[in-house]
Amino acid sequence: MLKDFIDLLKNSKGIKVLIILTALDVFFGILRAIKDKDTNSTFGINGLIRKTGMLISAIVLLLLDVVIDLNFIGFIPKDILAYSPVEFVGISTFFAILFILFESLSVLKNMFFNSSKSGQLLNYKTIEFNETLINITF
Repeated sequence: MLKDFIDLLKNSKGIKVLIILTALDVFFGILRAIKDKDTNSTFGINGLIRKTGMLISAIVLLLLDVVIDLNFIGFIPKDILAYSPVEFVGISTFFAILFILFESLSVLKNMFFNSSKSGQLLNYKTIEFNETLINITF
């Protein structure tokens, strides 16, 4: 049973993407702290605790998907479903999407604060992306 759950974790694309984005966010956050010469261990530890909690939540939700068969497809906007015609979205997939959006914006924010010229374009695209998210119809 444990081997099956480990296989499920290995095959979860949402968990993999979330781990990659979390690592990128931590990396760019460290670069930002070095650039700004503002290293604050309390702030860094709080961020790491939050990210660890998010990853543990994603893993627990994956386990919950095995136990409870809930379909959250109704919570995914139709505009997004047009790109990926899926018929089932479990609770772990649903929250993985939300966590991935959150981490993506955090990575973009840290990249913006780390750059100068490319940051202006990145800032514009991030604002455009945020406005797109706000205007999505359910």
